[in-house]
Amino acid sequence: MGKRIRRLGALWLAYTALAGCGAKAPAGARPTVDGPNSGRETVAVADAYLQRLAEYGYSGSMAVAEGREVVLAAGYGLADREAGVAMTADTGVDIGSLTKQLTAALILALEAEGRLAVDDPLGRYFDSVPADKEAITLHHLLTHTSGLPSTLFGDTEPVGRDALVSAALASDLVAPPGERFSYSNLGYSLLAAIVEKVTGETYGEALRQRVLQPAGLERTGYRLPDTAAARVAHGYRSGKDVGSPADRVLAPDGEAYWGLRGNGGLISTANDMIRWHLALAENDVLAPEVRSKLFAPHVEQPTGYGSHYGYGWFIDAKAGRALHGGSDGTFTAELRRDIGDVGELDGGEGLFLASTVADFPAGDLAKAVEAILAGSEATLPPEVTAVPSSTLGSLEGTCAPPEGGRLLVAALPGVGLEVAAEGQAAIDALYGYDADVRATLVEVNRRTREIVESSLAGDFEPLRRAFGSRVDAAIVDFLSQPLWDRFARENGTLESFELLGSHLDGGFRVSRARVRYENGTVPLAYLWAGESLAGIQDSRPARRVFRPVSGTGFAAFDASRRTVTRLEAMADGAGNDLTLITRGQSVPCRRAAPEP
Repeated sequence: MGKRIRRLGALWLAYTALAGCGAKAPAGARPTVDGPNSGRETVAVADAYLQRLAEYGYSGSMAVAEGREVVLAAGYGLADREAGVAMTADTGVDIGSLTKQLTAALILALEAEGRLAVDDPLGRYFDSVPADKEAITLHHLLTHTSGLPSTLFGDTEPVGRDALVSAALASDLVAPPGERFSYSNLGYSLLAAIVEKVTGETYGEALRQRVLQPAGLERTGYRLPDTAAARVAHGYRSGKDVGSPADRVLAPDGEAYWGLRGNGGLISTANDMIRWHLALAENDVLAPEVRSKLFAPHVEQPTGYGSHYGYGWFIDAKAGRALHGGSDGTFTAELRRDIGDVGELDGGEGLFLASTVADFPAGDLAKAVEAILAGSEATLPPEVTAVPSSTLGSLEGTCAPPEGGRLLVAALPGVGLEVAAEGQAAIDALYGYDADVRATLVEVNRRTREIVESSLAGDFEPLRRAFGSRVDAAIVDFLSQPLWDRFARENGTLESFELLGSHLDGGFRVSRARVRYENGTVPLAYLWAGESLAGIQDSRPARRVFRPVSGTGFAAFDASRRTVTRLEAMADGAGNDLTLITRGQSVPCRRAAPEP
């Protein structure tokens, strides 16, 4: 085996079952989940839904409020797989960009104190504001209409407040102030800097005094009490433990560095976030006339995540709903609430959902749960059963789908089978992609190939164009010549490059490549968000974990598309040992001879 590059400082910018596979909720007093439901029963159905997904690898938490009553707060799966610690509604998770609505509420609280006004220009708080940024107001920062770029620094890059402000003021605008919606984490970090200037306190101290404590949020912050450190979940991506946000490197003042401060990265719990939802309704933090600014549809936005943006909230005016998601690329979280008549809650619902596993994005799960709560049908993957380790071991090996590529089957004792795919045809079979998805992946493959082949030839312009202005130039510089020089130093002479194919992973389209050197192999993953490259990291092959559901049958669940893929481990009389089945489409797989 070649050497593997453990970390590349990857950037994370941000986020029907088969016939016969439907299953009932776990035994007991719970309702079934394979038909429409209504009333309070739907909450039990949603609970059963996530319990079943935990059997397929989901870990996270959920809380649901109806009116002013919390009707469910629960954890699912394990917060720490190695230690066997269970998730609960009080387990800390990274809530990502949900931090923005807390920052927005803090700004409005300070406005109510007379410390600032949302119409203030930047020049009131910062010296030497360039001419192109003189018109930027706090309102523009709150609504992502400042024209500032998305980000300039990594989440844990040791950047102080003054350096952040200087870099922001020197940055190139992506649009004139007020012209259009363009999501900017940088803008919310500037809001945090303004908070510190007008209060003389750190962002976290000001947030605690004016928002967290009045709302009763006891386990929310960049640093939680030492006694609670063990109650913060670990995150999992591609089957690997990527660590806990409690272990994140913090600035000397005990809060996040300025690439993250004010815009993301707060740790919170399901119980705290549903309390936040209720505190807004009870006017515990903001008076009604002040709170209304949070949920006003200030600007139209084109992302499809609601129709407008308020202050720290996406607003779906037609549905009467406010929502926002958060992600660091592994942890995801989403808060949704009915807003009715500009923030009124009576009779409405609030839903918080978090995931610590990249394969189960909270936004997708929240959509499914919201549909369940509205009485829609919920179909689960089949119940997981146990099979002997010897059965799993007998299925290990490599097999070849008829259209090309290969599937590598490995036993995971006590879990099931891990199936990795190399080659686009094998990836398509593994994930059951339809023609439309396959067409998008063909284009992603083309763009990734162009970037890698150009990089190998010493031309990094295609890489720079793909990143665009979203990523700090210093980071792109590192991912250019210095990175490839490092590969050569560690692995010797370049021999070959192979594009292994692309697949969907959470909110990303991921292209996987393998670069061979004389003394080792470097696996890479290129992460695409929309039309832009969002990051590069070390890579494992595209993979799925299949859980045993019968003596010869295994199943995997795709949370984003809500589909079950079956794997039947039986000879079919035509020389095929395994068959993948998704949406009624079958792909036979012939066992291949071991490579010499």
